[in-house]
Amino acid sequence: MERYLLFIVVLAELEKFMEPLLISTGVVALAAHFATPWTVVAGTTLGMLIADVPAVLLGDKLAGHITMTWVHRIAASIFAALGIATLIGFGNSLMPY
Repeated sequence: MERYLLFIVVLAELEKFMEPLLISTGVVALAAHFATPWTVVAGTTLGMLIADVPAVLLGDKLAGHITMTWVHRIAASIFAALGIATLIGFGNSLMPY
């Protein structure tokens, strides 16, 4: 059992390392399609900041008011709703392929 636990921990740590690498690879691939790659890098960086900064600030404000149990419940509800929406095909008409 300990052997499998070690394997899972190693995979989780590899995933933490690989995720930013995959994002940056995608940015480089996207930048290769445009004449001015710096605009792609600037746009993706700005987009990440626009998405992350409000989430961090809101999380900081709510951290003292919401217990971790409720955070888990809300996250699980969102995850379940997205999974059910995917299973019933919600959003298929939005996909170009």
